[in-house]
Amino acid sequence: EITGSGNRGAVTGGSDYIGGVAGVCSGAAITRSFNTGAVTGSADKSDAVGGVVGAIDGTNTAASAVTSCYNTGAVTGRSWVGGLAGLSGYQKTPQAVSFSNSYSTGAVTGSSLVGAVVGSLSKGTVTGSYYLSGAQNSVSGATAATAEQFASGEIAYQLNGSTSEGELIWKQNIGTDASPRFEGAVVYCDSENG
Repeated sequence: EITGSGNRGAVTGGSDYIGGVAGVCSGAAITRSFNTGAVTGSADKSDAVGGVVGAIDGTNTAASAVTSCYNTGAVTGRSWVGGLAGLSGYQKTPQAVSFSNSYSTGAVTGSSLVGAVVGSLSKGTVTGSYYLSGAQNSVSGATAATAEQFASGEIAYQLNGSTSEGELIWKQNIGTDASPRFEGAVVYCDSENG
């Protein structure tokens, strides 16, 4: 279990399984974690490169989940390159991987199986997650949003379940933060003015 972890520095590797928070894990729960640094693998030989985790999978008895995580750093590799995870659901196991309530706005670059949220997801789901409009998205379930929607607090509000009451994970200082974070001001919706 990885909870409340983050990386702000550059991460560089010349091989496979490179991630801002974790390189590779199975049967894991990654929650409330983030990456803002560049994650860079070799453009001609690095596979499974991700902003939060390079590769994540379930085991024979345990599923894996990436929940309430974000990436704003650039991610570069050869194949299986993703904003949150590069490679997911790669083992032939009965347990899947879920991605939920998360986002990625960092540039993602690779030659094959590249995705704004997940590069490759053979067994699992993506729900309630967002990526920057115009980015390549190779898996279904994530929603594109404009830079203006991220900056306005709209995505923070949606990630909080469209409420500004109770325990709120996502915060944002409107006018200062380009996207939601785990600290800052609570985002309220002005339903009268949209």
